[in-house]
Amino acid sequence: MKTKHIIYISKAVAPFEKSELLDLEHQAQIKNKKLGITGMLCYVQSQFIQYLEGSAESVDYLMESISMDQRHTIIKRIQMSGIGNRLFEDWSLRYYAPDDLEAIFPNFLGFVLEYGGMATVLDTDMESLLVNNLRFIAAQAQ
Repeated sequence: MKTKHIIYISKAVAPFEKSELLDLEHQAQIKNKKLGITGMLCYVQSQFIQYLEGSAESVDYLMESISMDQRHTIIKRIQMSGIGNRLFEDWSLRYYAPDDLEAIFPNFLGFVLEYGGMATVLDTDMESLLVNNLRFIAAQAQ
């Protein structure tokens, strides 16, 4: 089965507290496990950046559910094609606080927010760079 990979950026309607983020992580882990979806989530400056991977059917179903969540508005969806296998195969969802993610990979969040906001499909070089960044993050967190 071919794996679908997507990143989305969304803007929270109201700021999330740490306890709300941890609750969201827990709920998403349960749902993602049932759907066979893996990935990571980060929340910075009232914006969510989430990377999801799984079967096309499951990812599309989850994205539909996520897009109906009234706690945020999706700003951008970026379909990724050059990844192949799962990057986060052991994580139903891994939440990263911005400082934790920046410690692993400085400027990753700025990169995604800057370049992710420009297009729904990245050119080959940008997608390759983003994929390599995600691979690096996944390897550091093992």
